[in-house]
Amino acid sequence: MSLAMVQHAIETCKRHLDKTGARNSEIEAYLTRYLLVLIVAVYEEEFERLIAERAEKTNDKPLAAFVRSATHKLLRSMKLSELKGYLGRFSATHADEFSRNSAERSRLAFDVIVQSRNEVAHSGGTNVVMTLDDLDQHLTESKNILRAFELSIAS
Repeated sequence: MSLAMVQHAIETCKRHLDKTGARNSEIEAYLTRYLLVLIVAVYEEEFERLIAERAEKTNDKPLAAFVRSATHKLLRSMKLSELKGYLGRFSATHADEFSRNSAERSRLAFDVIVQSRNEVAHSGGTNVVMTLDDLDQHLTESKNILRAFELSIAS
């Protein structure tokens, strides 16, 4: 699944909530929690894809296979500190570039998504107070993190 498909899912859920008058309901809360889990899963796939693409540029198939396998084991958390730490395994420059390229607003939005997803996954999510519109806004603002990672891994 891609971020475009996630965006489509959000829009579909919004239309359904509006059509059924279910905004600010328990149904909206359940849909939002599900989409939080989905968004983080898509981000995980995207970060792994970017790393694999970078490794494949070496034209060394065994090395690229190793990087894909190691990435799946090393990149277990979507916390920004973990992403920066992963990039730091390439070099301090990669990690620093990631920090420079990710705006504060994007970092905050990304953190809200990841922390809320973790609350849903590990504690049932009853403490997550977020509407679908809030989630949509956080997703829009957080996409810069993916771009910052892409720029950092490409250098």
